[in-house]
Amino acid sequence: MGLIVLLVGGLLLQPILDKRQKFNLSRDDKQIAADELLRQKRALFREIKDIELDFQMGKISEADFDELTTSYRDKAMRAMKQLDSLNGAKMKPVLQPDFTVPEADQAGYCIKCGSALFRKAGFCGVCGHEV
Repeated sequence: MGLIVLLVGGLLLQPILDKRQKFNLSRDDKQIAADELLRQKRALFREIKDIELDFQMGKISEADFDELTTSYRDKAMRAMKQLDSLNGAKMKPVLQPDFTVPEADQAGYCIKCGSALFRKAGFCGVCGHEV
């Protein structure tokens, strides 16, 4: 009985004790940078959404709202431009709309997928996120 326990224990510990077995979990630098920029972009969009909610609830003044949203949008745009510059990075596919929003009818961009929004839209026409 003791021999069986010893053999099973040895089999279970073998992968841990085997120095020759190496796991290659590394990713390329461009993918790591792209993932970090995507996280940064999503965090900035969440902050913009929170600021808009705070402004609608009257928690912050219009001047603070304008200053904060401008700052966060600038940072988000820089992150998106950096993402675009990472040509070789394997990126998650971005939803592409079957239509384009004319500039005259455009009211901004979806905080979830980044698609252009119509002025009176209640939902994003690409991802369906509530505006």
